[in-house]
Amino acid sequence: AWVNQHGFRIGMRDHHSLSWLCYEVLQLGRFGRARETLELIRAAVADTGAPRLKAIESVMRAQYVIETGSWEMLRDQAGFGTAAELFAIGMSGAEAGRPQVAALALNELQRRSRDGKLDSAVMEKELAAIMALREGRKDRAVTLAEEAVTIEKKLPPPLGPPRPVKPS
Repeated sequence: AWVNQHGFRIGMRDHHSLSWLCYEVLQLGRFGRARETLELIRAAVADTGAPRLKAIESVMRAQYVIETGSWEMLRDQAGFGTAAELFAIGMSGAEAGRPQVAALALNELQRRSRDGKLDSAVMEKELAAIMALREGRKDRAVTLAEEAVTIEKKLPPPLGPPRPVKPS
């Protein structure tokens, strides 16, 4: 309302708070309201093209897909803006019967985790666990999930919505 009252462009809104709102309403199961937050950030990105807003949109989209199980939203997407979105693409591939998509995402997460990115390492293990589970390798899936938990314990407390996007 403040932005509208002063005639400012949509890029002047507080999109950090919008990302929190998206996370909050997803946790409450208010998926329609979460979808509205995606529309708001999408409009801001279209208006400004700001890289910061593109990253926020990418994480919000990943949260939405993972929390709602809307795998069709990302299962065929080739590009990604953040590691969170890459993880969501991989999850979408695994859950929607597109193992080749999941494998491509897993390879990129493995590369990022070798570069020392612990949140990517957690998501790598989580995705590998889901893939193993879908292949019927339950013991391997549990081992990988436990490895994700061990790595995640090394991360500092989040300063915003959880990182990684889906805590192990």
